[in-house]
Amino acid sequence: MNLQRIGVELEHAGIFENYIPLLGPGGHVKFSLRWDEIELSPGRYTWSPDIDAGVKLMANRPLVICLKLTPKHYRLPPVKSRCSPPQSTYLDYWKNFVRAVARRYNPAFIEVWNEPECDAKTALIAGVDSYFGGFGLTGKVKVFMGKKAWKIMTMPEYYGYFVSQTVEALKGTGVGVLAGALMMTDSQSGTTFWRGARRYAHGYDAVSYHSYTLYAPRSEELILNSDQRINVRMDFSQATGWNFTDWDLPGLRASAMRETGEVAPLVMTETNLLFGGNANADYLAKQAEYIDYCYKHLDGWGISAMTIYAMFSGWNNANLLGSGKTKLPAWYKYAELTTL
Repeated sequence: MNLQRIGVELEHAGIFENYIPLLGPGGHVKFSLRWDEIELSPGRYTWSPDIDAGVKLMANRPLVICLKLTPKHYRLPPVKSRCSPPQSTYLDYWKNFVRAVARRYNPAFIEVWNEPECDAKTALIAGVDSYFGGFGLTGKVKVFMGKKAWKIMTMPEYYGYFVSQTVEALKGTGVGVLAGALMMTDSQSGTTFWRGARRYAHGYDAVSYHSYTLYAPRSEELILNSDQRINVRMDFSQATGWNFTDWDLPGLRASAMRETGEVAPLVMTETNLLFGGNANADYLAKQAEYIDYCYKHLDGWGISAMTIYAMFSGWNNANLLGSGKTKLPAWYKYAELTTL
């Protein structure tokens, strides 16, 4: 697939000018665009000057743009979360937005939503309405198929249909589609969701998922939200099916995806060694080692590419840079790998 084997994610608007000079010598770059912050009224777009300028500076790099968060006038009821998917009667607005992004930024790939197997209600309860989820594993929705035709779908099936509509919108643009962006916090939810989505998802170029391993020995808890307004913690000690401190966890997740019957290339679009405590020298060294370990095992795991999350996120030490933009050991490893 047409994507360099390693890259890094930049966080949201307002950082490009400061962080682009700190990118490695090569590699792809991922960032997110929030639909609800761009289409403030139907059919009218307000683009970020910072992102526009940043994309021009990255003209020679393959870009992956994750599109997420529905404008309030299109959201699927009854949950009025930003993460809620659009109602099917408004999918033409989604397709128009997708085409507008492709024309403006010419990315290598558009990634469709973020961690869709989590439902929007859970995202609201967790206080992370701006980050993940929206479709969920349960529930059904009436989907408009055009010309007065409707179909009842499960929420995973609706996500699959949503992916197919994105593929249709991008025909002739040369922009690829990454479907999935799955959280995969246990051995069942992500694959269960994807089995449903595959019934209606067609034409996508690759499937993406997120693979984090937890730093041992302090591995049982992570701070779930990054804005610190609500100190929500996520306990992984009772998670089913996997050892979350296993450095081969990305490969186990890839195998689980293959067991769904998926044959498309797999891409890890969020990868890092997470730690909810204060970073120490041992953790920082292990983080760099983990990134190197993942890169060297991509072929063995059957994974086409990986994206490190993130240049600087402030979330569970998922950073390549420290305070004052100091380069951490993980940054030097990332920079080295982008030269290979």
